[in-house]
Amino acid sequence: MRVLIFLVLCICAPPLLAQTGPEGRVLVTVGGAIPEGNLPPQDEDDVNVFGKLDLSYEIGFGFDDESLASFEQVALTVPYYRGDTPIAFTGPRLADVLRQVGAEGQTIQGVALDGYTVEIPWETIAEHTPILATHADGRPLPIGGWGPTAIVYPLPEGGTRPDDLAASQIWALVYIGVD
Repeated sequence: MRVLIFLVLCICAPPLLAQTGPEGRVLVTVGGAIPEGNLPPQDEDDVNVFGKLDLSYEIGFGFDDESLASFEQVALTVPYYRGDTPIAFTGPRLADVLRQVGAEGQTIQGVALDGYTVEIPWETIAEHTPILATHADGRPLPIGGWGPTAIVYPLPEGGTRPDDLAASQIWALVYIGVD
């Protein structure tokens, strides 16, 4: 009987754990056309940043510091928009985060704290392998700067990023909508 209870717990516990909400501060929320979430529904009339941005979702998955750190971390050193000083961004691959919530193959919309929105097709994510940066030069991305997260693309051969990729790099990212 103990063996049976143990087996049931081993089989059922991982899905139950996956549905619990994040324990730490949520850095980015993925919402929309995903199969399961760990956050309550969000209404555009709610009194929070999502309400201010007119965002809503029925199913949302919040990623905190710990959950994003559990992915393989990738480092990209790129010159950023202010001069040529290279910055070492680190974070998980965006594709890995999207796969975690069942959004592989989907088009996404990234939304920043100031309302800036970009649409990124899955083909672009698969081809160019951007990261969901959480750190710059070893420090967490600050809110009011590039944080809490940012989508950063590696520089292609030749060192010049095409305009469409440059426009879809988004900092101060708080929400990823899945279509």
